[in-house]
Amino acid sequence: MFCSTLGCVVGAAGGLALSGAALAQTSVVGFAVSNTDSARKLYRIDFATGEATAIGPTGTSKIEGLALSPSGDLFAVNPASSQLLMCSTETGACTVVGTLTGVAPSLTGNAGLAFAADGKLYVGLNAALFRVDPATGAATFVGNTGVAIGGLAGIAPQADCASGLYALGSNTDRGKLFCVSTATGAVKSLTTLAGLSPVDGGLDGLPDESVLYGVADNGSAGSQIFRVSADNLVPEQIIKVVVNGGDLTGLESLAIQRVATAGPTHVDAHAVPVGGQLPLIALAIALAALGGRAGRMQRCPLH
Repeated sequence: MFCSTLGCVVGAAGGLALSGAALAQTSVVGFAVSNTDSARKLYRIDFATGEATAIGPTGTSKIEGLALSPSGDLFAVNPASSQLLMCSTETGACTVVGTLTGVAPSLTGNAGLAFAADGKLYVGLNAALFRVDPATGAATFVGNTGVAIGGLAGIAPQADCASGLYALGSNTDRGKLFCVSTATGAVKSLTTLAGLSPVDGGLDGLPDESVLYGVADNGSAGSQIFRVSADNLVPEQIIKVVVNGGDLTGLESLAIQRVATAGPTHVDAHAVPVGGQLPLIALAIALAALGGRAGRMQRCPLH
């Protein structure tokens, strides 16, 4: 057994236990559709940098709302056909789940789609809120919102928004943020987002957070991503969205996902020994990785 100032590591008898476990790290990515390109591609957006990566064509005429289910299924809504869709996060291709019953098609309407804190799927369309069955697309009228909704987000219930369902306004209410009642559809005005005046946009959140994530479509000027803390409702980390070095325009929908990223592989001196004899050179490297003190190893007695 050899010891360093960090402790002893099993040597000749049991070998050295090297742990390959990655340190836990997470990041946030968004899925958005560009309604300005003819293929209506689905993009993955890194919310730390604004870099977008094309996933593939959606195969549908228009998408105005995206939402990820708790199990990771990506749903979308096409207001022009009044259909609920399911899209692949691997290829971008979307298939029809069903028609939003009782919802009239709207060729120019904006829409928001979100899973709320109550676990149900909601769509805001034509200034009204509907509850949607994700298995069939059947929609149930909840109530009139009185405002055109450009995005919906479901996060943890908040003091000023008990439902946890937030809406981003569009048309004459663009840039405004509302709290939406899941019982009646009524909205409560919360704020106008400072520094943002999007032609259209998307909104989403994570059910265990108090943060809203958004995308702002600024027409020919490109698109931006941003964060809004439910505590102060002030937009921050406003970043331009780029793809292959150029502006990405026409982003009017957003679904957010937390992803795990691999951390550095490390040596674990307390793990179960792997058996066998580890060469001294490998032992020295391992100890150096632990503390950079391999040159000061000292032999300690066996017990």
